[in-house]
Amino acid sequence: MHNHESIPTFLSHSTPPHPSALTFSLSHHSEPRCLHAQLLIHGLQFCLPLVTTLLRSYALTGQTTIARLLFDRTHPLEPQRPFLWNTMFHAYIMHHKHTQALSLYNNMLSSKAKPDEFTFSTILKSCPFLNGIGSQIHGHSIVTGRAIHAFVETALIDMYANIGDTDQALLVFDRSAKRDVVTWNSIISGLTLNKNGRTSLSIVSQMAKQARVRPNRITLINALSACGQLRASRNGKEAHAYALRQGLGSGSIMVANSIMDMYCKCRCLSFAKRVFCSMSKSDCASWNVMISGSYNNGHEIEAMMLFREMQLRGMGLSLVTLLIVIPVCATLRALQEGKEIHCFLVKNWLWSDVRVKTALVDMYAKCSFVNYSRKVFGCLKRKDAISWNAMITGYALNSLWTDVLELSWQAQQTCLKPDSVIVNCLLTASTSLRVLHYGKSIHAYMIRNDIERESYLLHTLVVFYAKCGRIVEACATLLIHAQTDAIPWNAMFDIYNESGHAMEALNLFQKMRTRHTEPNSVTLLCLLSTCTHLTSSKKGEAIHGYIVKHGFHFDDAICTSLVKMYGKCGDIESARSIFNNMVRRDTVSWSTVMAAHGDHGLGLTALQLFTQMKSENVKIDSAAFTGILSACTHCGLVEEGKKCFQSMLKDFSLEPELEHYACMVDLLGRAGHLEEAEEFIRKMPIVPDAGVWRPLLGACKIHGHVQMGERVFEQLSTLEPDNIGNYVSLSNIYAEAARWDGVAKVRALLVSRRLKKNPGWSYIEHYT
Repeated sequence: MHNHESIPTFLSHSTPPHPSALTFSLSHHSEPRCLHAQLLIHGLQFCLPLVTTLLRSYALTGQTTIARLLFDRTHPLEPQRPFLWNTMFHAYIMHHKHTQALSLYNNMLSSKAKPDEFTFSTILKSCPFLNGIGSQIHGHSIVTGRAIHAFVETALIDMYANIGDTDQALLVFDRSAKRDVVTWNSIISGLTLNKNGRTSLSIVSQMAKQARVRPNRITLINALSACGQLRASRNGKEAHAYALRQGLGSGSIMVANSIMDMYCKCRCLSFAKRVFCSMSKSDCASWNVMISGSYNNGHEIEAMMLFREMQLRGMGLSLVTLLIVIPVCATLRALQEGKEIHCFLVKNWLWSDVRVKTALVDMYAKCSFVNYSRKVFGCLKRKDAISWNAMITGYALNSLWTDVLELSWQAQQTCLKPDSVIVNCLLTASTSLRVLHYGKSIHAYMIRNDIERESYLLHTLVVFYAKCGRIVEACATLLIHAQTDAIPWNAMFDIYNESGHAMEALNLFQKMRTRHTEPNSVTLLCLLSTCTHLTSSKKGEAIHGYIVKHGFHFDDAICTSLVKMYGKCGDIESARSIFNNMVRRDTVSWSTVMAAHGDHGLGLTALQLFTQMKSENVKIDSAAFTGILSACTHCGLVEEGKKCFQSMLKDFSLEPELEHYACMVDLLGRAGHLEEAEEFIRKMPIVPDAGVWRPLLGACKIHGHVQMGERVFEQLSTLEPDNIGNYVSLSNIYAEAARWDGVAKVRALLVSRRLKKNPGWSYIEHYT
């Protein structure tokens, strides 16, 4: 049976209905085909107002094919009038059929109909989707004299802005004779869209100065967006004040949301909160702005609290909200909340969106639930570059380097080209797995695709070659590709320091300066560490001169490193002078200067510094006790050292760590209290490591205690069986006691374990 109630009443009329009745019915009915049939029955298929309305009706319901058939049959009735053509253009563009719209436009040019201003303003909307067409249609509009109409100019500005050609958009705007508020808003919006906020604000300023057209709410929203892009809080506050004076923000949630968004992007979260709290009525977008703003300003916990409050207030959770909150869960590693959102998405049929699944892949990976990430990733029917990146970086985040390489290979089988993020993951994986050939192939890919210039990639590449034992290649790669960024150079300095190539590090610094690359504070810290290892005061003084000349001597970390360097190089006066001139002396600097005095046998001075440190209310931490205990050790201040060790827990509520126990063992051992040192280790509340036993082995060598040396060596051979230094120490103990059988036994043990003593080296500073 047919549902007669759904059929328009005039269809049962025996007499033809009036055209106005048909027009009304067409505009209010969702299914135009039955009305189309009625036009044919009553012979009204050539009534142009009705045909135009019917075309619009077909367009609204997405039936562009039928609309085109209707257009082809009726437009010859009025061959010179463009309104039917315009209706058909609108139908195509409404449903993103831009190629068909352009084809129809070409047909129009070869027909008797001439494009009018409505034609150009409509067809220009397709141009951003069709390469190279916009300028041609712009030319047509000029030739036909239609380009001078305000809404054609606005359409041209929008078109050029959408294809990123802001220069042409500005040219059209500058030539516009009759600018209305829509034209102004169009150019401001277009510039903001293309991240040209400075020019956008300049035009807003021009608009405010002229009297004919006043800014409206759309102008304000675009201006606020530009301020947010530039983080121009001062301009943003002026725009906010203007809105209040002119009443543009009164009762408008959209304006309030834009103001909040601007403040969030300008890092003025407190101002955004004030606006949010003052809103009499807010919508889902308002909460989204505040949650996103809190998260982007590093207030993840506050963002999560806002989300929970939003739920308690019964605000509807949109897909946008959840896409904002999932990264919050990832950063906080809030697995339970992330799972709840996952369930909500599935229950509410929001699960199919690729952005949702990609965000969940990232969230589970950051929560260390890689299996969940893998399952969600497997549910993606169509994987885009972002989803592949999320899964690969998820594996990298959890140090699953083999999986990184395997998944990257799968991604490349889908013709996905690795971007800089994936390349960085692949290089890191190659470094961790020591896969030299794979890392080299990635290097070749970087060169072919011109992405080796990225500073952080070059840093990873240098580290890769160094970790694979190719230090020469690491340096060559740096010198070939290095730009003016100091980051990859710093990596090479660090590599040289770790591998004992101190002189190479200093030579590299000279090359760095000839390349006009400016060292940063990290560079200078690396170089000071190099001079410390060399105990070269001459080289250190040269670096110190560079530091003073370029204004780095106000950096606390650099000053502390200078204190350490001069202390190790034997110049305690310079070390103390730098320390005394430091503006801000933190715990590390105090610990360093105390250790320096201890190294020079000035233990009592170190204790005086410790007393001064306490009197100046500097926070005493474990590092400070390491420094003072080290000073007591080098000066043989056993009782003072014991008192300091006991005061850690008693006076400062600090639990001694392994390095403090090691200092105490060294202190007792050097002073000849070997049995007390061994008993001290046995009574430790934490399991001693090799660093605690090793000082006792050294003390046994100093004092010739063979039996204890053997016992200590047994402990060390279990903890670090490949440390050649322990075998050498035991052999020396035997040799001092003329126990040559023991020496032979140690040598045989070295051979059986395939261990070999590395030759020693020293640096001699020669003055001419």
